[in-house]
Amino acid sequence: MEHYPDPTADTAIHNADIEIRAAKAARALEKRMKEIVFKIPGPAHGKERPRARVIKIGGKYTAQIYTPTNTQQYEDLVRSCMVSQVGKVQLAPPIRATILVVHAVPKSYSKRKRSDCLAGVVPHASKPDLDNIAKAVLDSLNGIAYKDDAHVTELNIRKQYGPEPCVWVRLQGDATVEQTRLEKVGGKA
Repeated sequence: MEHYPDPTADTAIHNADIEIRAAKAARALEKRMKEIVFKIPGPAHGKERPRARVIKIGGKYTAQIYTPTNTQQYEDLVRSCMVSQVGKVQLAPPIRATILVVHAVPKSYSKRKRSDCLAGVVPHASKPDLDNIAKAVLDSLNGIAYKDDAHVTELNIRKQYGPEPCVWVRLQGDATVEQTRLEKVGGKA
């Protein structure tokens, strides 16, 4: 009986080598990653659709697009919470965003249903929508936490009940070149 080399052996070795290199790259990225965590107090607001109003300019009617006041106020709150709790920290891509939306349990719920909500048995399944909350939070951090929210490559968002309404935001990304230089010379990043 002749011995023939196993053609799958080279493939297995090659795949194992690729997995080892990928794991090393992931560990190196984790070491470089900078993390920002901050809390937005109060109930979450979803981003509302832009509105239009008709105005008259020089005898001609034209449409003017604007962002609703509630959305502007919530985006201002998100920015001020991040700057006051973390400072101005710019992250470079790739950026991971994790958003935890905590809603208060309605007062009309019975004691049993209330305890089930707080224990995580009953999920929060009403407005505002998760995608609109994420849009409001990520759009408001443009130019502050990152250049553009298009740099967010991974997003994890969840709604749950809790003792007080708030939104927790965690951003992980590469430290920018300026932050790395500041840290090397002992400045604040």
